[in-house]
Amino acid sequence: MRIVGRITMMLFLAAALSGVACQQAPEPEPEAAAQAAPAAPSNEDLLHQLAADWAATWDKGDAAELAGYWTETGDTLAAEGHFQGRAAIQEYYAQGFGGPYAGTSITIKMTGVRFLQADVAVADGTYVITGAKGPDGQDLPAIEGLWSNVNVKAGGEWLIASSRPMLPVEKPAGDAS
Repeated sequence: MRIVGRITMMLFLAAALSGVACQQAPEPEPEAAAQAAPAAPSNEDLLHQLAADWAATWDKGDAAELAGYWTETGDTLAAEGHFQGRAAIQEYYAQGFGGPYAGTSITIKMTGVRFLQADVAVADGTYVITGAKGPDGQDLPAIEGLWSNVNVKAGGEWLIASSRPMLPVEKPAGDAS
C-alpha cells in the first residue's frame, strides 16, 4: 500500500499594556498579566500545529499546498521511491490524490519531539488514512502507520526537511525476537 509523508505550525500575537494621558497604569497582578498577554507558542507547539495543518491540507487533497510544507530541497521516501524537492513531492502527492488517495482523510498524532538544535527537530508519530479505494473501487481498510520527520526552522517557520513514513511489519509466526 502506498504511504505518504506527514507532518509543522503557526503564530500567536502578544499584547502590550500602555499608560493613558502620561499616567502609568497600575502594574497588573501576575495572573492578570498572563491573561492579558498570551505567551508566544513554543517550538513544540508550532510543530504540533504544523502536523495539524499538514493533515488538514491532505484532507483537501491539495498536492501543491502539501508540498509547500517541505523545504525547497526536502525529501520523502515511499514505496514508489525517493522524492526530493518540492516539485517532485508535489507530483508524488498529485498522483496519489488523483488515484487511490482521492477523497481520503488522514489523522496524525505526534508522539514525540526531540530538538537536535534550536532550529532542528525530529518529530515522530502515527497516522491513519481512511477512505482509500482499491483498483476495483472497493473501500480499503484503514491504513495505519508510523512517521518520522526532520524539521528545520527557517525564517521563523518550521518546515519538513525529510519525511520517513512507514507501515509496521508484523513479526512472522514463531519469531521469538
